[in-house]
Amino acid sequence: MLLGTRFSLIVVSIFGLTCALQAVARSINAHAGFSQPGIHSGDTLSYTVKVEWMEQGPEIAVAAPEDLNFTAFTVIERKTAFRKSAAEGNTLNSIEFTYHLRSGDAGNGMASAARIPYSDANGTHHLPLASANLEILPPRVPLLERPGFRYTAYAGFVALAFAGGLITRKKFKDKKARENRNELPGWAEEIKRLKSRLAVAESKLLLEDMESLTVRYLRAEIARLDGARKSRSSTATTSDKDIPVAGFDHLLPRYLELMDNAEADSWNKLGDLFRYARYAGGHKERHELSAGYGLLKTCMRVNEEKGDT
Repeated sequence: MLLGTRFSLIVVSIFGLTCALQAVARSINAHAGFSQPGIHSGDTLSYTVKVEWMEQGPEIAVAAPEDLNFTAFTVIERKTAFRKSAAEGNTLNSIEFTYHLRSGDAGNGMASAARIPYSDANGTHHLPLASANLEILPPRVPLLERPGFRYTAYAGFVALAFAGGLITRKKFKDKKARENRNELPGWAEEIKRLKSRLAVAESKLLLEDMESLTVRYLRAEIARLDGARKSRSSTATTSDKDIPVAGFDHLLPRYLELMDNAEADSWNKLGDLFRYARYAGGHKERHELSAGYGLLKTCMRVNEEKGDT
């Protein structure tokens, strides 16, 4: 009798252990969450419920969550997706219930607690699903409508306009300065061509060409200065064609007189160089020609341009 009782207890224990092992092997779990940690009012996101279980024994059928409600969200669309995958030598089943949502007013959004029904050979069961909260931020403000951006854009516009005005003013002042110095592109280009000959040209020929250039310059300047004086006195203006054909020594005194003898020292030194070329052979070393070239630029008021070497 005692032996029979013990045998019965052993059978019951084995049966209980077998059922427990089957329950563990057939474990099913669920979890859910929002697709992002925060959202602005009016934006969209998704809330997904995922259920997973190992494929062992009788089939399991999972239904959509019951009593799932959303606070401060509007459901736009519902989707269901079922998948199978290999896991540790077994087949893992998963089903996803996805809710596409649009957020409402700023505040606290929430997905309520719910139950997920599933059925197997032993009947219908329910998996509990906890609630989930999400902060809804105020609506996004378009960039152009943000007060800070307006002030910044206005300040940037004013700064650009001011910088543009400064650049335009500088260009105008530079142009007027060139006009006042008679820094005409033609003179600058001709002087640059003379510079390129400093190392190769015969010094006498180079000095003669420099004198020829200054004669044309003096004729043009005398006509300009004399015309400016006559225009102030409402008389006829003068052109370089009205200036008698004359050499450097005859034109220079008239020019210096109109200029009130400004820069007379540099012009006289340049004149000495030209007379040396005319009457004393004109041979000069390169450094002496370079000094003469510097005098020529000073007298004709032409600045060295960048890149002019």
